Amino acid sequence: MKKILLVSPFPPKLGGVSVSSERLYDNLINDGYDVIKYNIRFNNERFDTPLLLAIRYFWLPFYIIFHSKVDIIHFHVPGVLRKLYPILFKIFYGSSKIVFTIHGDVTPLLKHSVVKWILSKADKIICVQNGDSAKLPLFLRARSIDNPAFILPTRINLDGLPQKVLDFVYRNDSKLIIYYGSVRLDSDFPDLYGIEEMIELYNKLVKEQIPMRMLAFVNYNESNSKEKSFLDAQLNKISDSNNILCVRNNKTSIIGLYQYADIYFRPTKTDGDSLAVREALALGCTVVASDKAIRPNGTIVYSDKEDMFFKVRNRILSKDKRERNIDNSFYRKIVELYESIY
Repeated sequence: MKKILLVSPFPPKLGGVSVSSERLYDNLINDGYDVIKYNIRFNNERFDTPLLLAIRYFWLPFYIIFHSKVDIIHFHVPGVLRKLYPILFKIFYGSSKIVFTIHGDVTPLLKHSVVKWILSKADKIICVQNGDSAKLPLFLRARSIDNPAFILPTRINLDGLPQKVLDFVYRNDSKLIIYYGSVRLDSDFPDLYGIEEMIELYNKLVKEQIPMRMLAFVNYNESNSKEKSFLDAQLNKISDSNNILCVRNNKTSIIGLYQYADIYFRPTKTDGDSLAVREALALGCTVVASDKAIRPNGTIVYSDKEDMFFKVRNRILSKDKRERNIDNSFYRKIVELYESIY
């Protein structure tokens, strides 16, 4: 049986690549594959300092070389240097096949000429954004596929969520809106996750007496006073706190909540192929999201704040029944890719 090494960030860090990689690992184990993982971060986030992370990544090629032989090395690593460094040692990996997953838009990477050389050393390339494989140089397209970074967990439950969250969800006296985001101020898109829009939406729905509940999960850096002050200021704008619950720095997966929610609200200023959007759709939760990214089929997309309120309001008042669309074909596509190269 093939031995597979996954190189990626892994939880306890929640979100993005770490979640997709952990679910890939769990599904492979569940299917009987011989799979190991190399976490490019630390299990204890206290150690995630630039120096220690650099040392941990520096050790990666030697871990591969001195470890028992692996057949497939699958890299889920961002940036150019993180792709370049382990590839420099490829000659020492023996017959191991190399797979790269490119999380996010491939276009910025291709601005670096060295990236084309790095990718030429891969046996297979997975682009998570639809259409990105066609953007690669012609000589790379034959070994490339598009496949969203969406893998359902082997078990979906509400384990670890605070009792106050469960009580709020189980109230079942009105339709439930879920919001999930982080405070991001120092970027090209201040308030990247649209916390302000979330509060404005809630206040307007309250003013219009639209029956609903808002469950908001917001993460921020507790040592960053600007982020805390921004969040406090936004939450102080709430006009009526009876039907909103804000959970700060949640450390537990919320995927199980989507099966109880009516709307997952995603007002991001820019975005990729969001894992949360696909999770919500799969579990029968309507997604209302900004038009700042290509969204999966079934998403209700809005263009501005007026359109945002109109579409959320219509969905709350709608009597349409929710339908699940459980689909783990994206995982099966990765397995088929593994099988095709060895």
